[in-house]
Amino acid sequence: MRLIEDIALEKEIQKFEYRKGIYEGEAINNVPDGNGKIVWESGNFFEGQFVHDVISGYGKLYLKDIALYEGVWKDN
Repeated sequence: MRLIEDIALEKEIQKFEYRKGIYEGEAINNVPDGNGKIVWESGNFFEGQFVHDVISGYGKLYLKDIALYEGVWKDN
């Protein structure tokens, strides 16, 4: 029997539907993990770091014609 800790999961660059938008970036089995970008139909997007499907780490949130938020995100 192999424990899950013994299995090496490889990050790949992937593109898929995510949170009502399109995600492109590092992922494991369609789960964002690493650097990536989500683009929504509105033109808004987030570009930054993900940890196991959660926005967490340095990133930028662009709200079209409104604002740019840049900094460290935690568990969003």
